[in-house]
Amino acid sequence: MRKLVRNLLLVVGGCALVLLLVETSRLMWVGSTELTVEFVITDADTGQPLAGAEIAITSYGGFYEGGYRLREKGVREEEFTLKTDANGAAEYVCNGSMCSGQKSPLGSVNTFAVHMPYWHITVKAPGYAVPEPVQLDSQNGRSAERTGPRRSKVVVPLALHRAAP
Repeated sequence: MRKLVRNLLLVVGGCALVLLLVETSRLMWVGSTELTVEFVITDADTGQPLAGAEIAITSYGGFYEGGYRLREKGVREEEFTLKTDANGAAEYVCNGSMCSGQKSPLGSVNTFAVHMPYWHITVKAPGYAVPEPVQLDSQNGRSAERTGPRRSKVVVPLALHRAAP
């Protein structure tokens, strides 16, 4: 009887050890995604969306097709503008954005992050003070969510304060 219990404990312990070793090993990966950057512009006091706000973006490149294009042209930066719709939203799609993550064999670890484009963003809306320019950063990349195969999205909320009379 003692031999049976000992053998059973050895088998259970061995299986637990194998599972632990398998699950603590992680596959690190790098790939690309079609990243949609959505800006949501609101009134800081009311939370209401601001239609027609102008989002001026100065791009310094990054790990996506737009960044590669700048490097190929030998250009350090480019500028473009977006306008918000009735919902205070405007979006831009960054094709071929570099992404990476880790995954464990049994799925207890499954991370995903996207390299954000190197953008300085200034927002203007009639009747509102112009805030300090903001920059996309790695925190935004960790908040990007997968929306489908090779597709992801990050939402960048920005609240504007009314201009002093």
